[in-house]
Amino acid sequence: DLYPISFFETSEWHPSVNNEGKLVYTRWDYTDRENCLGSNFWVCYPDGRDPRAPHGNYPTPYETFSGAVPLDGRIGRPYTEMSIRAIPGSPKYVFTAAPHHGEAFGALCVLDLRIEDDRFMSQIRKLTPYVPFPESQIHARSHYPYGTPWPLSEDFYLVNYWEDICLLDRYGNR
Repeated sequence: DLYPISFFETSEWHPSVNNEGKLVYTRWDYTDRENCLGSNFWVCYPDGRDPRAPHGNYPTPYETFSGAVPLDGRIGRPYTEMSIRAIPGSPKYVFTAAPHHGEAFGALCVLDLRIEDDRFMSQIRKLTPYVPFPESQIHARSHYPYGTPWPLSEDFYLVNYWEDICLLDRYGNR
């Protein structure tokens, strides 16, 4: 009695269950939109009802800025949020800031949806501040050391670091 819980026309990845029993995942939601928009955090009920992007899916696009030096709302923030997992006993999430066309490796971040979304970085804190965001902070496709964060608490995370598994603390120390 298997049945699809999503009929989305492109891709959805890395589902997990949050502390409220909802599904959280990454959705490739930039079909017919500006490049690199909308590969972020999504949430829905376990049966697929009410899918929504509670954060980061609509940064201020380049065309909306007036003035001499417009800034693109995507530059300096993660292009893609992968491997999203709820932190046990916390309203926060951990995720991998990954390239939009690449593997699910990059910098690690903590997401707090209780903070008002400024359409940039207000809800995101880098767990690995010494690692640049792929594509939006570093243009090369070679500096992607972290992936698959597994939160044990707000203080400790099991993570992939290159080919190893290590313990990371809330300050990014391995």
